[in-house]
Amino acid sequence: MQGATGLADFETDPDGIISTSGRFFAQIGLPPRAEPIKFAEWLEHVHPDDRQRLHEEVLRSMREDDQIEHEFRVVRADTGEVRWLVTHTAIERNEAGETVRCIGAHLDITDRKRTEEALREGEARLRAILDAMPDCVKIFDADARLVYINPRGLNLLEAPDLVSLNTSGH
Repeated sequence: MQGATGLADFETDPDGIISTSGRFFAQIGLPPRAEPIKFAEWLEHVHPDDRQRLHEEVLRSMREDDQIEHEFRVVRADTGEVRWLVTHTAIERNEAGETVRCIGAHLDITDRKRTEEALREGEARLRAILDAMPDCVKIFDADARLVYINPRGLNLLEAPDLVSLNTSGH
């Protein structure tokens, strides 16, 4: 089933990560192993720029939440490649509210993140082109609401004759 879903599941107790799937290790570029991996050891594979934030978020979530969802990068041990993961985790507590177990899974979302970045870059290029055009460019949504007007269009709207027409209700 992991092959079909791409999920890398794990289980933790208060002492650390006690059970993992083979995909769990594959995602960080380590060979499968039978023995548990301590959270601190796993955290070493989290991208340095995300490590502290993720650690703090996990600790806070362990105290306050019943579910955890975090996006973060890992650096594969075998290739050095940076990959994006999202984790979904359910937290089990005892009667005193203390965390006794977590069950979760990681999913590699690198392709989605790359697509999102490509879309942002494309949008930025398009916006730069529209902003540089000497003509007024307006974009409306399906309900005929103005969602974009380029700088030239804004300059035209600020012209005294257009402003007086607009404020007179005509």
